Order: sequence, then structure tokens, then C-alpha cells
Amino acid sequence: MNGYEENQIKNSKHFKPNFKFLLHFELHLQAEILLKKAAWLKIFCGSTISQKEWKWKNVGAV
Repeated sequence: MNGYEENQIKNSKHFKPNFKFLLHFELHLQAEILLKKAAWLKIFCGSTISQKEWKWKNVGAV
């Protein structure tokens, strides 16, 4: 970009951020958080308990 194009972007009232990129980045962050939560859940619940057993033990827990 030359200096003229940079000034046009800075001065443009219609300049919009790249919302697709921001949404993509936000989804990556949320996915990373969910993976970390899942890893901690596996550590605390123990990998020896089957999912079905764990589910039935925690049916009443909210």
C-alpha cells in the first residue's frame, strides 16, 4: 500500500473490521477453553470410571 491508500483507510468512515476473522478467532478461543475444561474433568473424575457410571452417579447433581 502506498501512503495515499493508507490515509484513505484511516480517514474512511466506512472502514469495517474483518468480522469473519474475529468470529473465527473467537470460536477458536471457545474451543480451546472447552478442551481445557474437558481435560480437567477427565483428571478429576478419573479415567477409570466409565461415562455411563459417572453419568448415573451425578444424575441428581446440578
